[in-house]
Amino acid sequence: MLVSLLAQAVALFLVWLLLHAARHKLLSDNQHYYENLMQNYAYVPRSLQGIATVRAIAAGEILIALGLLLPFSKTLAAIACALLMLVYGALLSAQWLQGKRDMDCGCSGPAVALKISPALLWRNLVLALLALFAASEPYVMAAELWLALALAIVFSLAYSCWEGLLANAQRIEAMRSR
Repeated sequence: MLVSLLAQAVALFLVWLLLHAARHKLLSDNQHYYENLMQNYAYVPRSLQGIATVRAIAAGEILIALGLLLPFSKTLAAIACALLMLVYGALLSAQWLQGKRDMDCGCSGPAVALKISPALLWRNLVLALLALFAASEPYVMAAELWLALALAIVFSLAYSCWEGLLANAQRIEAMRSR
């Protein structure tokens, strides 16, 4: 029961994460940010560098999030989430290897401005593993769902804190190197 509860909490956390990411991509204020970002990513074909691709990615994130909420699609959606995190990680790795270390990753929109770093590569690997963990366990019963939701909120807050600490560490390092 505890493992299923944790897996459901992870699935709910991933729902929050995917919806949070999709929201940033769909905000009209962020359109130019994501268009420019797509143009800077290596290995993204020119035909896929527009806002239509960004919106399609956001739609995919929303579909995966909705799939994680439904018992009959949770496993498939969690596997799709793991694959998405690995694809994002591969794109980040390609930029890192090309020396684009001052490039935004695009993970949380322009306000956070996280730069591509090994920490983000590890983060995506951990998120992929967490998604696979969520796929490995059945959906919890309604009586336990409130506890899974509470844990998911804690995971979301911890993730937001970690992301903020990472962004601040990058800003401090940039100030030191000036």
